[in-house]
Amino acid sequence: MASSSGRGGSTVSAVAGREGGCRQRWPVRRLWMRKQSHLDDLTSQVAHLRRDNAHVAAALNLTTQGLLAVDAENAVLHTQAAELAARLASLNDILCSHRLTTEAAMFHVFSVSLN
Repeated sequence: MASSSGRGGSTVSAVAGREGGCRQRWPVRRLWMRKQSHLDDLTSQVAHLRRDNAHVAAALNLTTQGLLAVDAENAVLHTQAAELAARLASLNDILCSHRLTTEAAMFHVFSVSLN
């Protein structure tokens, strides 16, 4: 009887040990599943951020190209503005010279008629 109770006791402790191990495995499995789920979420987020980054890079590239085109057009317009300013100054000089010539001629005619 003592030997049978010894065997029975060891069988009970073996079952309890297996159940204890099983009880320990479930929290570990749940923890692993949570970590795996978190890893999957982070991987998905990285993929989403990479797609967003590619869209932003493409938009930036288009904006940069537009800026370069506007810069080139601006340089052309500045050159044209400088050319037009020079032409205007030349025309003003001609007009001023013409006025002086006309005024001098009129003064001469007026002074001759007074004499």
